[in-house]
Amino acid sequence: MSNIKVDEYFREHLEKNEVENVVSDLCVMVFTDRTLSDGRLMEMLKYIKTIYPDVYEQLIKKCDESQYKRISQNEKLTTKDINEDAFADAVVALKNNFCFERIEDLRILGNHLYPQKEGVEKKIEDTVSAAKTREGKPVGQKGTRPVGEQRRSPKKKKISGGLLLILGGVALVVIAIVIGIMVSQ
Repeated sequence: MSNIKVDEYFREHLEKNEVENVVSDLCVMVFTDRTLSDGRLMEMLKYIKTIYPDVYEQLIKKCDESQYKRISQNEKLTTKDINEDAFADAVVALKNNFCFERIEDLRILGNHLYPQKEGVEKKIEDTVSAAKTREGKPVGQKGTRPVGEQRRSPKKKKISGGLLLILGGVALVVIAIVIGIMVSQ
């Protein structure tokens, strides 16, 4: 727990026993890690339980399903019902009734909405190692490009028309000011 970085304002909310602000801060954490896979939320809860047990007791409540039914217990829930709005509703439910059941609902929703990109680095490694071993030539030499992969020119960033208008207008104003200064001398 010693490696936890606690924001100055968050610590202030804990020290002043401002449970509503602590809940808000924790809900912001949920929005920054929607799958709860980095473990920061649970580590922060352990930190609060250890260092600020009074706040922790006020923070964690019994699950109340009167306003928001839990995702895991909703038999009528379909894949089309799991969307950004459902996630936002679950965060509001967590804010109103901060409990472990709601955290679990958010984890389920987050994993469904934002699946982890499985093995992206491994696929890159496999492609690179295949290119290295092909024909025994190191990567970058002729004939080592994997089949189907073509040379691609780097994509050029397009400047929007609105940005060009703004830049043009600023240039005209600068020119007018310079001419005005030269004429007044």
